[in-house]
Amino acid sequence: MSQEIETEGKTVTIAVENGLKELNLRREDVEVQVLEEGNAGFLGIGSKPARVLIRSKRWTGEEGAKTPERKPAAKREPKSAKPVRPAAKAATRRSPAQALPVDEEKACAEAKRLLEEILRLAGVDEPKITAEWDVEQHRVHAEIESDDSGLLIGKGGRTLESLQFLTTIIVGRKLGVPTAIQVETEGYWKRLEEKVIAEAERAVSQLKENGGVYRFEPMEPSLRRLIHRTLADNPDVETASEGEGSSRKVVVKARRAGPKP
Repeated sequence: MSQEIETEGKTVTIAVENGLKELNLRREDVEVQVLEEGNAGFLGIGSKPARVLIRSKRWTGEEGAKTPERKPAAKREPKSAKPVRPAAKAATRRSPAQALPVDEEKACAEAKRLLEEILRLAGVDEPKITAEWDVEQHRVHAEIESDDSGLLIGKGGRTLESLQFLTTIIVGRKLGVPTAIQVETEGYWKRLEEKVIAEAERAVSQLKENGGVYRFEPMEPSLRRLIHRTLADNPDVETASEGEGSSRKVVVKARRAGPKP
């Protein structure tokens, strides 16, 4: 019999983690339905928690393969009922070579200027801001050094996430080109990215051994890009994205072995 639980968290990611701990299950063993996406507010003000429904999967299949049990076909709705929207298909990742070119020097300068203005208006005392182009991740890396770093990160990182989101949107519109920007302080994103990369490595090991598909929990766009780029050159797996909005997630699939010579 499947288990089911409803949990909350500051983000969808945290809400899912809370539910997995309570059910004592792994991410690939459950289905997640986002009930409320939550609201980051502006710099953490007016934020609302995310709410998710987590349901354990029931597995069937042969030769140890884990395959979701098929449910009986739903009854046909009367004509007066609203049409059911088809499920969104997984979208393959656009490679960096296909992305629109970014003026790296201008992007760094705009990010630094904008952050200085926002922090000045917020009353942050004498922050030191540097902005450099991250060649490996194809993004602006903006580092803030301040005695108010704890305030900038906020509870659960929500303030820093909001500041990064705002900077990314404004700079992208200013340049006329979507531009990835990471706003870092006190190593917050570094620790989170190390955790995500470790999970990606575990996913690859699992897929090499058992094949199939590994689905990450929904996460922020910057972390999804990190997974795509980290696994882009791995010969054993390929990545795609599925879902919409805050439910969007990375899917890692085992590559099919080529014909033997």
